[in-house]
Amino acid sequence: MYTVQPGDTLSRIAFENNTTIQALTEANAERYPSLQTNPGLLQVGWLLNIPVVYEPGEAAAPKPAYTGLQFGVEEAARGGQVPDGVLTSLQRDLRALGYYGSRNAVIGRYGPTTLGGILALKYDLIHTYHVAPADIGYPDQDPITADEMVAASVVTPALDTLIRTIIAGKPVNGVLPWLLPTRNDVADREALISDLVYAEFQASLQAGQPFAYPLFNTLLGKESGGLHFDQDGNVKYGIDWTGKRAGGQQDYADVVEFNPDNESAPWIMSRGWGLTQYTPYLVHDLPRPMPDFIVSVRANLRTAIDLFRTKFTYGRQNPCNFPSREAPLYRCADCLAGWDPQTYSRTDELPCSWLLATWAYNGLSQRGFDYMLDVVRRVQASSRAFVVVEERPAPQRPKTWLMEGFTPRP
Repeated sequence: MYTVQPGDTLSRIAFENNTTIQALTEANAERYPSLQTNPGLLQVGWLLNIPVVYEPGEAAAPKPAYTGLQFGVEEAARGGQVPDGVLTSLQRDLRALGYYGSRNAVIGRYGPTTLGGILALKYDLIHTYHVAPADIGYPDQDPITADEMVAASVVTPALDTLIRTIIAGKPVNGVLPWLLPTRNDVADREALISDLVYAEFQASLQAGQPFAYPLFNTLLGKESGGLHFDQDGNVKYGIDWTGKRAGGQQDYADVVEFNPDNESAPWIMSRGWGLTQYTPYLVHDLPRPMPDFIVSVRANLRTAIDLFRTKFTYGRQNPCNFPSREAPLYRCADCLAGWDPQTYSRTDELPCSWLLATWAYNGLSQRGFDYMLDVVRRVQASSRAFVVVEERPAPQRPKTWLMEGFTPRP
């Protein structure tokens, strides 16, 4: 899924995602009928389904060599031409290893998402699999500047070999590989998300700790389309890392300009799985053993609700004022119907403290503020923006890290 940003056009979105305007229109016409009559009119915040043809294939299937690929210079690294399928094959392998966001298309371009995946993979190879940094083209200290990150993006022969070893389910330096969980690993995979959220809300009422579930539902729609799995049967995931493209342009040709909040901090900020892409802040190494919030939809929801409630403490003074603070009904769409988020000033009091929790969910920054405003607009439109996708069989992978006797959690 792709969230429409200011200045986006269908032609730009189609180009960046290796598809066509016609295919984009057909894939989203039912949700946004105006695309058929006026494809040039996009609204910021729309969630567009990106047509992607992705076949997981067999782990042992022949793959082209990735050696020499590097961010921004992949063509030069191969004598001026990258053979068809090289980058898409690499991106599929990164996806299976949990390093390539499932909301991003496999597009065959070495852009910032692939760069982030490669650097995260190298980080884990060093810290989890005990691989020597020099063997895989990674510096002794985590790369911070743009030049350092671009230099660390190269796929060395050793890294190429390690990718194939892990995909095949074989250990590296005695450490069993970690492969992305799939639908087959989750016991409550068929549960309806809306039913689970409402059940958790009813339980929270009885416990005297209710949460603003309409806002939470909308957050799910924004984060993952309200889905724990992508259309290929993989548990959804994402990697946060400090960086931005120069000028904020959504163009792979741009030079990447990295601006970490703290230059002494590692660039990998967190990893997330499932409905809300949630993991605790500053989680670097891959989780072992597999946490409940990855392989249980219900546990994933509960973890995210706990996070939402914890961040609510930033604004406990005004939990809900519809119709009263003492007896909240959480009719968020009604409460926010007359509020214009465009005119909001940070010195003003928010209509409710749960909006501040939504703001804090992604950090009390301008990015988190814009996130909160987008959630408000979706609530006002009474749309959770949940996505309906055509499910494909979950890929079979040699998940030796699950250990003998593993059973999916109920």
